[in-house]
Amino acid sequence: RSGLDVLRVEGHRHLFRGLTREPDMNQGIKANRWAADVDEIRTAIADGTPVVLGINWYGTFSTPSQHAGRNWIGRGAPSTWGSRPRLGHAICAYGASDRYQALKLVNTWDNWPVVYMPYETVEQLLSEDGEAAVVTDR
Repeated sequence: RSGLDVLRVEGHRHLFRGLTREPDMNQGIKANRWAADVDEIRTAIADGTPVVLGINWYGTFSTPSQHAGRNWIGRGAPSTWGSRPRLGHAICAYGASDRYQALKLVNTWDNWPVVYMPYETVEQLLSEDGEAAVVTDR
């Protein structure tokens, strides 16, 4: 929530290879809403609006696994993710696949692959006080 508050108040700061440009209020956001579940996230993505997830980050999420030719995080029961979250993290959902029952995610980390996360996992993470932000002024 704090990250979106900053974008509303201060605008977007462009970071590129260690250089920071002044904030640009035209690149910030004016309004957002919170998606309550995977169906609302899927609807936003279908309407062309990426969704920022603020979620608990478990140890196994840092090492995507291969399945069906794709990179995955959060597959399996929560008991397989690690004993407790390592930290919180924001990650962008920009695609949804009903065929795979998963969201397609992109991270800000260098050399991080596009990954899929099962819908069931997203619901679990939202139930752990996770958040799904949908920008509504674009």
